[in-house]
Amino acid sequence: MLKFLYQQLMQFIMAKPDGPEALDMKMEMLMEKAQSGDAQAQYEIGYRYINGSYYLKDIPAGLRWLELAAKQYHVKAQSFLANYYFKHQQNYPDKQQEIISWCEYAVFTKRC
Repeated sequence: MLKFLYQQLMQFIMAKPDGPEALDMKMEMLMEKAQSGDAQAQYEIGYRYINGSYYLKDIPAGLRWLELAAKQYHVKAQSFLANYYFKHQQNYPDKQQEIISWCEYAVFTKRC
C-alpha cells in the first residue's frame, strides 16, 4: 500500500501541467525571452498579437514586436511585415519607405 501511494505521489509530482495553465506558463516564458531580445520569441509574440491568438488582437503591438524581430534579421518577421504593410499600405501612408525596405529584404531572402 505504501509503495502504491509513493508511486501515485511521484506521478503527481512529475506530471507536466496541461490545459490553460501550461499555455499561460509557455506564454510567460515566451514574453520573457522576447523582452530579453530573442528574435524568434519577438516574432511569435507579434504574430500572436496580430492574429489574436492567446493575446487580444492588437495590431500596433504586434507590429512593434515583429519590427523588433525583423531588425534582428529574422526572415519570417521581415517577410510578414513586407506582406502585411503591402496589403494594408493605405492605412500606413507615412511608412511607404519602410514598406519598400521590408519588401526588399523579403525579396532578397526569397520569402515574399
